Amino acid sequence: MPFGNNPAFKPELFEGQGSWASDLAKAKTMTIGGAVNATFICLTACIGAAVTAWWAIRAGHIPTIGAMLGGLIPGLILSLIMIFKPTTARFLAIPFALFEGGFLGGISLVYADAAQGTKWGGATGTMIVANAGLLTFATLGAMLGLYKFGIIRATERFKSIMLICGVAIALYALASLAMRFFGVMPAGLLGGPLAIAIAVGILVYSAFCLILDFDLVEQGAASNAPKHMEWYAAFATLSTLVWIYLNFLRLLSLLNRSED
Repeated sequence: MPFGNNPAFKPELFEGQGSWASDLAKAKTMTIGGAVNATFICLTACIGAAVTAWWAIRAGHIPTIGAMLGGLIPGLILSLIMIFKPTTARFLAIPFALFEGGFLGGISLVYADAAQGTKWGGATGTMIVANAGLLTFATLGAMLGLYKFGIIRATERFKSIMLICGVAIALYALASLAMRFFGVMPAGLLGGPLAIAIAVGILVYSAFCLILDFDLVEQGAASNAPKHMEWYAAFATLSTLVWIYLNFLRLLSLLNRSED
């Protein structure tokens, strides 16, 4: 049989729009499905590491501060590497998720112990962790719905506002750190209506950061971004979810204090 008549060698398979060519192109570029899968893997790894760290601390195998610092510092280093070199995300996103999980397991236990016997925390204190987790996933679902139905979009104006607010929050965080270091932190920022209002504001901002994460995935897939951007998007989304969770923990803790 002549080569040109062989059905196994259809000409369209070798053209730019052929199935082989398109499949190879998709295998090398970012897709929404790939980003979702990468995010799910990272989130699962983070939760698993958090549960493991919680159990290890309770069992006396590692100290709380060891789990927190052992997760926080390496996680910060990996995040900086991925931010400045996104191509490393495909290799570092999962280790980052594991380190973040270790940190979350430790800090969650700190909040749970502090919330023992409180109205919001429950008798054991573990409910504050469960509530923060459920509220985090509820926020993820709500923001995804708002984005999917076009109620909130990452317009240039939206991004500009988020940038300004982000800078303001960063300056507030640095000022708070300095005041704590020098022992001049105002009591109103440690608890009470003002502290709760600030916590709510930061929480709302962190929730809106998910819109930027969704836009990163959508725009990356539309522009045929490199495949490693799926893992970078997963890293970005996981970072936002961790921040939202920590903000909920702080808010619930402040509400506990207001009930004392």
